[in-house]
Amino acid sequence: MAEPQKAPTPKAPKPSIPEFVNQVRAETSKVVWPTREETIRTAGRRKSVLSRVLQAVFSGIQARPGDSSYAEELSRQTAIVELATLSERMRSLDMVVQAAPMLGLLGTVIGMIDAFSVLAVTDGAVDPTALASGIYVALITTAAGLAIALVAFFIATWLEGRIDRERNMMEAVMSAAIHGRVDPNSGAS
Repeated sequence: MAEPQKAPTPKAPKPSIPEFVNQVRAETSKVVWPTREETIRTAGRRKSVLSRVLQAVFSGIQARPGDSSYAEELSRQTAIVELATLSERMRSLDMVVQAAPMLGLLGTVIGMIDAFSVLAVTDGAVDPTALASGIYVALITTAAGLAIALVAFFIATWLEGRIDRERNMMEAVMSAAIHGRVDPNSGAS
């Protein structure tokens, strides 16, 4: 059995531009906007990097309302400190990426020395199990060093990407908070 079709609802006529502007003004007048002090306190309570940068922007604007360069410099200094904190442990991770294969190579050398020392002290036929244990050490340490280096490399690459995105976001937020939103389609360069 077919369901009865509903009659299409007539579309409301589009308001004129002045009517639309008045509607928007009426709706936005209902919004309770926070004060500067409330905004600064809210940004300070959050634990994200961007909120601390925004707090610096708002503090600079509040301290010198007519001087946007002061807010820009204050936020830039905060961003530098925050990015340094984010990048601080990257050196340790880079060290692991570079040192792990070297430690694996050192294990390889030690394993091969062990294998050849078995050959050196044996007269005649060599026991294959004694020789294999040195080769086993050599291969295991090489594999472990490479595995550690690869995992650390992927983590470091991912973290560097996150830090770059955070840097870009900081720049965009600082610019938007100080200068307002910039329309990318405006043609200004």
